[in-house]
Amino acid sequence: MENRIESPAMERLTFVSEEMVKAQIISRPGEIKLGNICTIPQDEGELFSLLQNPEIKYVIVGIPEDIGIRANFGRAGAESAWRYFLQALLNMQSNDVFKGKNLAILGSLNLNDLMATASGLNPQHDADLQKLRELTNEIDQVVAEMTELIAMHNKVLIVVGGGHNNAFPIIKGYAKALSKPMAVMNFDMHADLRAPEGRHSGNGFSYAIQNNLIKYYHIFGLQSEFNNEQIFKTIEKYSDIVTYTSYDELLSVKRSEWLLMMDRALENFSIEPCGLEIDLDAVTGYPASAFNPCGFSPEMMRSLIKRATALLEIKYVHLAEAAPELATLPIEKLAAGKFLAQIALDVIKSLEKKSN
Repeated sequence: MENRIESPAMERLTFVSEEMVKAQIISRPGEIKLGNICTIPQDEGELFSLLQNPEIKYVIVGIPEDIGIRANFGRAGAESAWRYFLQALLNMQSNDVFKGKNLAILGSLNLNDLMATASGLNPQHDADLQKLRELTNEIDQVVAEMTELIAMHNKVLIVVGGGHNNAFPIIKGYAKALSKPMAVMNFDMHADLRAPEGRHSGNGFSYAIQNNLIKYYHIFGLQSEFNNEQIFKTIEKYSDIVTYTSYDELLSVKRSEWLLMMDRALENFSIEPCGLEIDLDAVTGYPASAFNPCGFSPEMMRSLIKRATALLEIKYVHLAEAAPELATLPIEKLAAGKFLAQIALDVIKSLEKKSN
């Protein structure tokens, strides 16, 4: 059998070269880093082999774009998430807690041509806004195809970078591969249920619901002051699918009760294939496409993610809207990348603990 995957999406996949890995890893005597241990394919043949390998359980893909965010009038910068995440992850320690042998870093989608086209567009101009949304639709097609391929090989996918527009094609890929709609848990201050007016980062879940790709959708930490009236009408319209736990509700109880509130919110989710959506603008002060002055602390976000992972039948994790490049100081940009890598490892470790 020829080790080739016929897929336009795979033609856009840029592998992480051995030279790049060596350049990124900071070596110290007696230390082994994840970048030394995890599988990093160098060509399509190696990619084909790892997808066929049952010992590889987790795969990571980057989507360095911010077109969908700009198409929603957001701050650019999310294309930088993959770069800072990758550097941090490669330098995380391989040890008895997590060796990294069942992890693969597939690479990132090369969307440079679309990003170049988008760079000259102003969303304040109607024609340019329409073009940005058309470009987002092009990204949808690539991401959905890539996701379906990975889902068909029964891997847990961790997607890093880009806007929340990518939730729609990720859900679409998994729902198609599994032949059933998904349950989706979203840690977010926004519902991302804006009108289906052309694709952008604010309406990914609207399109997913409209296309019957979601069975249950819960937003944990929704902040009413950042969601318009139409969004709440949409939630009411699809009340059999969409539920939420507001940040106001969380503020009215002790923080020790937040995990219990999440447990109750996810009672219907436990037996369904589930996607875990994590919008980094839900974290207080984190450099993201939208700045949140009062959200989840980094520690609480990690606790919530670990708990959700333990409860749910996780098929994919999506780290969206992170924009480390928007941080002021270089050390803050690196820290933003490290936080993304920590979240990814939190998910993997929780899934490993559950399976053992």
